[in-house]
Amino acid sequence: MSVESELAEARQEADAIVIEGLRQELRQWKARARESIRRATEAANQLAEFEALTETTLDVPAFTRLPAKGDHHGIVCAVLTDTHYGEVVDPREIHRTNAYNPRIAERRTERFFQHFVSLAKDYHRGITYDGAVLFLGGDMFSGDIHDELTETNAETTHESLLHFLDPIERGIKMLADELGSVVVAGVVGNHPRRTHKPRAKRRAVDNADWALYSHIQRDLRPDERIKVFVPRGPDIHVPIHRTVYCLHHGDAYRGGSGIAGGATALALGHFRRTSLAQSMGRPFDWEVLGHRHTYDVSTRRRQIESGSLKGFDEYANTGVMEFAVPQLAWWISTPEKGPTFHAAIEPMDRRAEGW
Repeated sequence: MSVESELAEARQEADAIVIEGLRQELRQWKARARESIRRATEAANQLAEFEALTETTLDVPAFTRLPAKGDHHGIVCAVLTDTHYGEVVDPREIHRTNAYNPRIAERRTERFFQHFVSLAKDYHRGITYDGAVLFLGGDMFSGDIHDELTETNAETTHESLLHFLDPIERGIKMLADELGSVVVAGVVGNHPRRTHKPRAKRRAVDNADWALYSHIQRDLRPDERIKVFVPRGPDIHVPIHRTVYCLHHGDAYRGGSGIAGGATALALGHFRRTSLAQSMGRPFDWEVLGHRHTYDVSTRRRQIESGSLKGFDEYANTGVMEFAVPQLAWWISTPEKGPTFHAAIEPMDRRAEGW
């Protein structure tokens, strides 16, 4: 074979390879074109369907509210607790997060009663209020159970009792004027006790809280709109409609320094208290308590835990405890559901209090 023949044969083989490559590339481009046409057709169909939907008026039924079954009734409830009247909290010692003294305490007490009414009448309208219940949860006075309190209190316990008896009674009368009949129930706390260590015997009657409540009971007895109940024990059951509330201070529930906070102590305490109440034939539905100065409502444990009027202090700051602003539990108790609408009364007004 000559050189010319070999070159011609090589050219033919090369041309065949190029042509086959071009054919494969052409087939690929045709496949891509068919896929593009398919997608474009699909997109056009979807667009047409969407345009058809937008031109169609859908007949969607509107939600309607439940028809009224008559007047809605409720009792307005709130907890005034852990007021620690007489104590002084120096804002300079707690990063200016709170301040407290008898002047501030008197102002916060007034705001508590004002908000007690305004939350009901201004924020929860459409309810017929059949009255109010004021829970007095104890630790109304700073007391002298610690030397530092004796040294720094602005007033003695007896001075505070005389000082704050009138503001509380005026507040209760305002509740009667605005909401009708008023029931007041009060239990003692651990701070105003007369002895250094807590006692079980004469726990209530040897406590300044009990003396305050007894004075209120005596002074308001002539007003038929107001009923004041002062137990000689550590707790009291308050029936409202079909719901029974168990009011106690909360200091029997020890613990709360772990990562779970007070949840463990509250859960264990609730179990023990409900078991004891059942065995004594005195069952209740909800607990109402204070003591820890933090506001919380647990529907699982059925506990309404009120915060305090005083708020954060040096003891809580030094102990690296949970920060809480002054908050006091407020709710409406209805015949159908018991505690239904919950809120927190926040009586602190930093600017008005001047700190």
